[in-house]
Amino acid sequence: MHERLNLLLVEENQTCRETMHKKLCSEFPEVNIQATCSYDEAIDLLKSKHYDLILCDSFLPKTKRIHFVNEVCEMTSFSFKNPLIIVVTGDIGVKKDSFGNIAKHICVADVLYKPIDQNDLIQKVSEVVRTIMRSRL
Repeated sequence: MHERLNLLLVEENQTCRETMHKKLCSEFPEVNIQATCSYDEAIDLLKSKHYDLILCDSFLPKTKRIHFVNEVCEMTSFSFKNPLIIVVTGDIGVKKDSFGNIAKHICVADVLYKPIDQNDLIQKVSEVVRTIMRSRL
């Protein structure tokens, strides 16, 4: 039997966070899902527990563009179990290719754009969960 996956959802918008959390819990009952709206709380959670997947907003209060993502990767760079990250953004100026080029070196699995299509969210998370599970075999 495999260890359960841990997913951290970091989104400052309460409605968006609650909607994604509810949908993820419904679709992935086998995954431990923790949600927070705070950059500081997210960092504290990451220091206290390993997360396999992080779903985070690209613009969190108190951060610059992808600063949180960079910090996560710095914190886990000495670990053999780096988390995969799906970045969520409402900024249409953040093109997937350009964002991917900026973040390519830092374990970003994909970028989703707000408003998020629930089917796209589930599909992307499913792909990453499968990737993680295959790596554990």
